[in-house]
Amino acid sequence: PAPLPLHGEEYQVSKMDVLSEQIWHYHMSLTQSEALLNRKLQLRDLLYFTICPVFPLCGLYIVGSSLNGFGNNSSDMDLCLMITNKDLDQRTDAVVVLNMIMAALNGTAWIKEQHLIPAKRNKQKHERKSNRAGSK
Repeated sequence: PAPLPLHGEEYQVSKMDVLSEQIWHYHMSLTQSEALLNRKLQLRDLLYFTICPVFPLCGLYIVGSSLNGFGNNSSDMDLCLMITNKDLDQRTDAVVVLNMIMAALNGTAWIKEQHLIPAKRNKQKHERKSNRAGSK
């Protein structure tokens, strides 16, 4: 590496340094805010405490970009639900489990709408009722 310039000498900034700084500023302008992460954590807690009576030994974990630092303010929240340490048949058991969760969530005041989306890995989509103007 080249030595740092002495007093009075010019320091030349690399184009790659400028590009790196631009990428960093772009990332920081899009990165998920702490407030949004806190809202996701609260939603996870609401879901967990609703699911827990149905599956008392379950764990509900946020995974993916929301927690690994790559989330932005338009990222969804990926959740992993652990209900047993035994193997489940995803084709049959997952639908039963998700239907049980949907039934539990139907009784909540904070779920506006929910859909079971058939897929290779079954998914549920929820839309939260607004508790303040402009929020979902």
